Amino acid sequence: MLSINSAFDELRGYIPTFPYEKHFSKIDTLPLAIAYTTLLTDILTSESNPKLYVQNCTKEGYKGSRMPSETQV
Repeated sequence: MLSINSAFDELRGYIPTFPYEKHFSKIDTLPLAIAYTTLLTDILTSESNPKLYVQNCTKEGYKGSRMPSETQV
């Protein structure tokens, strides 16, 4: 069990957060990691400028094509 906990701790370190946000539980960490990985993949496969892509996502809200539905997570 210790190795799973340390793996989640390491995974949390890769998910961008604000300093005031709480420590995410395992249940919270997994969907966030999936969404963040999906966003990064979409940025890399997009033909637009990565900076503009992120700006558009933050203005309009991210609606990635491969976002997991709530029933899948």
